[in-house]
Amino acid sequence: MAEKRQLENPKKEDQPKSVLLSLLRKVSPSITEEEDASKNKSLLYSIWRNMTGGKKEEEHNTQEQETDTQQQQEKQEPEVELFLEGNPLLELRRAWKQELNASAQDLPTEQEQWGPQDLLPDGELTSVHRKLIKAAAQTAKEMLKEFQGSNTEQLKAVNSKVNFLVSDDELTVYMMALPPLYGGKEIAESQLRTVLAENNISFGIEGHALEKLAEPIYFQILEVAHGQPAVNGADGRIEEVVPTSSSVRFVEKENGIIDFKDMNWFHNVCDGDVLCNLIPPTAPQNGTNVHGVPIVAKEGRKVNAPVGKNTAVSEDGLTVIATMDGQVSFQSGKYKIEQALTINGDVDYSTGNLDVKGNVVIKGDVRDGFVVRASGDITVYGMIEGATLKAGGSIFANTGMNGNARGNMTAGGDIKCKFIENGFADAKGDIYLESAINANLSSQGSILIKSGRGVLVGGEIVAMKTIEAITVGNKNHRATTVSIVPTERFREKQRKMEAELKETQEELATLPVEQKGKPVPNEVRLRSTALKMRERQLRQKLKEMDEQREEIDLAVMRFGVLYPNTNVTIGTATTTSQQQHNQCLIYNKGGEIVFGTK
Repeated sequence: MAEKRQLENPKKEDQPKSVLLSLLRKVSPSITEEEDASKNKSLLYSIWRNMTGGKKEEEHNTQEQETDTQQQQEKQEPEVELFLEGNPLLELRRAWKQELNASAQDLPTEQEQWGPQDLLPDGELTSVHRKLIKAAAQTAKEMLKEFQGSNTEQLKAVNSKVNFLVSDDELTVYMMALPPLYGGKEIAESQLRTVLAENNISFGIEGHALEKLAEPIYFQILEVAHGQPAVNGADGRIEEVVPTSSSVRFVEKENGIIDFKDMNWFHNVCDGDVLCNLIPPTAPQNGTNVHGVPIVAKEGRKVNAPVGKNTAVSEDGLTVIATMDGQVSFQSGKYKIEQALTINGDVDYSTGNLDVKGNVVIKGDVRDGFVVRASGDITVYGMIEGATLKAGGSIFANTGMNGNARGNMTAGGDIKCKFIENGFADAKGDIYLESAINANLSSQGSILIKSGRGVLVGGEIVAMKTIEAITVGNKNHRATTVSIVPTERFREKQRKMEAELKETQEELATLPVEQKGKPVPNEVRLRSTALKMRERQLRQKLKEMDEQREEIDLAVMRFGVLYPNTNVTIGTATTTSQQQHNQCLIYNKGGEIVFGTK
């Protein structure tokens, strides 16, 4: 930075008060000292007049211009206002630049461009930076006022100033230095360190940043201190060895077709096999803010082990293992293992009907007239004829069912089958098929006939969430019914729960109540507590079922082709299609069925 020149013979009152005045005489030799004193034509004084508005009588003339400028600033980005006329930072920078030029005995040059990139050359201004800039602008205003002094004809030296700001998280300290005027003192590193110490900033001070700021560098924002942020411990997590969803969904290809031949429906495990790894939480790392105050990091949460039936946590606490041989499934957030019965051939006269606890795997067919019951899942690799299958879990049929109008499948979970023809299927979960011909299907979830041919012809289809198929009906206008309404199983369950709730309330009403001086027997008190608990449970379940009913009117159906003579029902709205619809989205609007487009 150019060295500032001091005034010669400062005791003489008629001597020029600024090197800028000397420079003016070189430019205009005709100016006399008397004219200097009377007209006060120093460049520096002129700059001051421009910055402060000069004489009071000039303030009224510029008031309207200032109002217009303020309105323009409000419309600009926050940092743009820094570079508009009248901003103290801009005026201070102009005065400083003019003094530097004058000190170098150079003619003043036109003001170079100054923008946001000069305040923060290596980054983008944020709200934190703008707070610091706003504070610096206030400091600049005070410096200009001090520069003016009490006597408008006498300018005063002003030392450099420094502004700083601590971020809201107290992890970063920003500084901006403002330059001296009229021979004031430059910024010094010791001054910067004093400011930090006075404001209790003691940790993470960047020495090289302070040195750079004290070169000096003015009108730039620098980060001069950094705290150490706390690092919270990462929560523990589960690393699957046996997939949790392997027995829940089919594997779907990129084109959306479900492949029934490569599914991994279930996993057989042996005693001691690892089902999942339990990754422990990582240790937290405490931090320190710029004031030297410790920041306590949070401990990571330990993962809950998904331990269910016939599983356990290993001795080292790092894995969940099987405690028996069997088929593993993942339900209600826990692994469980059921002992599976495997039939290597057909279910026929050689085996008789099956009624087992756990899962059943049938490698052959289920012949006409036989019954297979299982508390878990039923998996059939062959054909299902006019047989009856009842599963507490899901039913997986690798081939399909030709029911001869007698075949029936009932599942507490999903039914996943290649096709159903002349048969019945009822699932509490979803039903997945490639085709359904003259089938009666019922699902409390969705019925999805989207893979393979995706054909639905004839029969009655009832679901409570959605029905989707590629083709519904045929060119011969075969009567087909598709409905989104409460299923018969759902309605029967609701009726039973309502009846049970009524019986519970009636029994509660008959129980004796405690009277003064006559306590109720302990067994009566226990019975009353149990009945009240059961009443709350029934009310909650019935409330949930009512909410399911209300959602039915919002359900939709999606079909690639819908042929005429297809009866469509959604909630209370029903109609029969009279024409072919392609790529249709069907929904209930105001009690009427609407055939839209997907």
